[in-house]
Amino acid sequence: MRSLNLRSPIFQALILLMPFSFVIGFVPQMLFGVTVMTSVFENLLKFFFIGLAILFLILRIDSLSIKKAHFYWLILFSVYYLFYLFSALIWGVQEFGAFGDKSSNVIGEIFRLSSFLLILLSISSFRLEYFNASLLLYGFVLLGYAFSLAAIYHAFTGVAGNEGRYVSGILRAGSDVMDSNALGALLNLFVVLAASLLIYFRFRVEYFVLFILSVSARFLTFSTGSLIAMLICLLFMTALYLKWASPRKRSIFLAVMIPSFFLLILYAVESEIFEVLFYRAFLSDEYIYQASIGSRFEQYTGALSYLANNPNVLFLGAGASYVPYITGTGYDIHNSLLRVLLVGGVVPFLAYGLIVSVALKKSLAVIFSWWQKGPVTSVAFTGVNQANIFPVIQLGISLSFLGWFLQAMTLPADSSYIFLIYFSMYLLFSRK
Repeated sequence: MRSLNLRSPIFQALILLMPFSFVIGFVPQMLFGVTVMTSVFENLLKFFFIGLAILFLILRIDSLSIKKAHFYWLILFSVYYLFYLFSALIWGVQEFGAFGDKSSNVIGEIFRLSSFLLILLSISSFRLEYFNASLLLYGFVLLGYAFSLAAIYHAFTGVAGNEGRYVSGILRAGSDVMDSNALGALLNLFVVLAASLLIYFRFRVEYFVLFILSVSARFLTFSTGSLIAMLICLLFMTALYLKWASPRKRSIFLAVMIPSFFLLILYAVESEIFEVLFYRAFLSDEYIYQASIGSRFEQYTGALSYLANNPNVLFLGAGASYVPYITGTGYDIHNSLLRVLLVGGVVPFLAYGLIVSVALKKSLAVIFSWWQKGPVTSVAFTGVNQANIFPVIQLGISLSFLGWFLQAMTLPADSSYIFLIYFSMYLLFSRK
C-alpha cells in the first residue's frame, strides 16, 4: 500500500482525467465518427477509469482521509444517486420486465451512477497539494485543446441525418455524438480557464490560442444557454480585471478591447457571420423560438400539469424512460433540476438542491473574495508553483460553475457527465 506514489506524474495525470472519463471518448468520435472502434474505445476508457477509482480506494483504504465538509457532501451525493438507482431499478423492471429487451438500459443506468459515486469518492480523498502545479496547468490546457479542436473539426466535417442539426450548412458541434448544449457547457470551462490564465497568470501564446479555439468551438455548438453563460462569466472576469488592474493597464485594456469589439461586431454583421453564430438567439423567428424556448416551456408546463394530476410521482419519481411522456412532447425535459424531481422524486431533488446550493455558495465566495481583496496571486513571478497557479485555476472553475448553474435551467437531460466534471473540480479545489 505504501508503494502507491501519489506524486507520480502519471498517477496525477490519471486522477485529473478521471472526472472527464465519461466524455474523453467523445473526442475520437467527433474526429472519426461514431464507429465500432470509437465506441469500443469510449467504453474501454470508462472501464479503465472506473477500475482506477476502485484500485485507488482499495490501496488507500487504511489511510483514507476525507475532509469533514466533503464527508457530508458525499452523503448527499449518496442519497441523490441511491434514489436514482432505486428509481432506475424499480421503474425499469416494471416497464420492461426483469429480462426485457431494454433491461440493459436499467443495468447501464445503475452502472453509470455507481461509477459517478466511485469517482467522486476518489477525487474527494485526493489532496490538491499532491498535484504538481505544472502538470495540473498543462493538463487542463491539453484537455481544452483536445475538446476544442475536435468540436471545430466535427462542426465542419461531421454528418448528421437530422437536418435540424445544421445551421447554414454547418453542423452543430457534438451532434449525434453528445448533446451540443452539454458540449457548450464543457467548453465554457476551458474558455474561462484560458481567460483566467491570460489575465491573472501571464500572457502566453498557448493560453491565448486556447481561448480563441474554445470560444470558437463553443460558438459552433450554437447553444444559446452556453452562450449566455459564457458572456456572463467573461463579464465577471472583465469586471474583476478592471477593478484591480493598474490605471495604465486598464487604459491599454480598454483602448484595445473597445475598438476591437465594435470592429468585430461590424465585420460579423456585414459578413453575415453574426446571423450564423447567433442563429438560435433570433427568437422572433417562429421556428427558432419553438425549437429552443418554446419547446422548453411546453415541457415545463406539461411536466407540472402531470405532477398536479399524479402527486404520487413526487415520492418515487417516474423513472428516466417515462419522463418524455410526462412532458407531453416526446422529449426529455430540458432542465437539470426538474428532471431530478421527475425521475427520482422529492428526496434526490432536495439532496441535489443542497449539493448545488453549497457549491454555488462557495463558488460565489471565491469570486467575491477576489472582488474584495484583489488577486490572491502575483503576476510578477517566474515559474509555476502551487502558490500562484492554484488560486487562478480555482477562480476559473468557480466562474465557470456559476455559468453552468445558469445554463442548467435549460440543459437537456443527458448532461450528467458535465455534472460529474464540475462537481469533481469543486471537490478538488474547495478550500475547507
